[in-house]
Amino acid sequence: DGTWTCELKTENFAHGGNCAVHVYSGSVFIGGRSFTIAQEEIDSVTNIMQAEFSGSTITIKLMHPYATYKTLKAAIWSKENGQDDLGWYEMKKTAAGFTVDVSTAGLKSGGECYIHLYANGNTYVDGKTITVTLSHSTVSWDPSWEFAAYSQIHSGTATIYRSTSDRKGIVVGINAGHGTANWENKYVFSHPDMTPKTTGGSTAAGAIYTLCDNSGMIFNDGAAESVVALQMAFILKDILLNAGYDVLMVRETEGCSMDVVARTVICNNLADCHIALHWDGDGLPYDKGCFFCSVPAGIINMYPVSTVWRQSNTLGNCVINGLRLQGLPINGAGYMDVDLMQTSYSKVPSIDVELGNQCTSHSNAALRVRANGILAGLNQFFG
Repeated sequence: DGTWTCELKTENFAHGGNCAVHVYSGSVFIGGRSFTIAQEEIDSVTNIMQAEFSGSTITIKLMHPYATYKTLKAAIWSKENGQDDLGWYEMKKTAAGFTVDVSTAGLKSGGECYIHLYANGNTYVDGKTITVTLSHSTVSWDPSWEFAAYSQIHSGTATIYRSTSDRKGIVVGINAGHGTANWENKYVFSHPDMTPKTTGGSTAAGAIYTLCDNSGMIFNDGAAESVVALQMAFILKDILLNAGYDVLMVRETEGCSMDVVARTVICNNLADCHIALHWDGDGLPYDKGCFFCSVPAGIINMYPVSTVWRQSNTLGNCVINGLRLQGLPINGAGYMDVDLMQTSYSKVPSIDVELGNQCTSHSNAALRVRANGILAGLNQFFG
């Protein structure tokens, strides 16, 4: 019928806005017209989003050199438990598009994870679903965390281990007591509100400042408490992982770079509870048994203690019940009111459990019995 047609695809255009079409027969100009293509339409057909998981990193790329986005952010969360681990990550603009590497440390669950990209604030661009396998991930210090500024030593890292056996979705923070490097002469506020301690302990009552850690006690056989606590932490970690708990290890080496406040702040943000492992250097000639440091009445109205002290005492009682069921000796009623720095800064249920004293056996078998007792207590606490 003498009609000539040509189909133009927007994916062949580098930019939106005013566009022109000229028609030629050979080199002879026949005619032309102008029209407008929205930039969003160009972007929607030329975006090529890539997302890859390797090790403990998700690499996200948007390969589109012509995009006019001023900013691009990636929203990432796991399928399990809704968006309770939703994180936002600013992407870096390059000559080829946008890119960002995201640590899986912020994800609470593996499996299916969702990635959505948003331009210039809240304009949805593209999305993908990827599969992430989490066994463990490294956690670095975040200075924006509440109470982070109170810590003196926090250049180290912690590690989250994910259970692969009937996961409960519960993260237990394990704090192997003591073991901080270069703690000498470094003080922190005993309480976040800068009030004095109400009871004695390793620091006397009335002290506004407390050393950020100390060396701990020595067993009768010469073993250091910090070394035994670390052995205990590794045994407890394996037992909890096998039972379906995820584990946050805030110390995995001797001479770590995380003081007591730093370990507590990390647990506040990444764990559902915090258990510090200790033995009591009381000088007695016999093993007096286990107990936990309960919250004294003098600090129960102080924030953040006021928000969690009942749960902390309940956790402590559950753990002592578990230890008792293992046939271990219990000191008195199983608790002693102590105004601890750990307690004062905790926003999750938190205890210091004293697993004996300098007379107590710390063989692997003895430590395993205590780990099984703590497991029984956690099962009771979390139901």
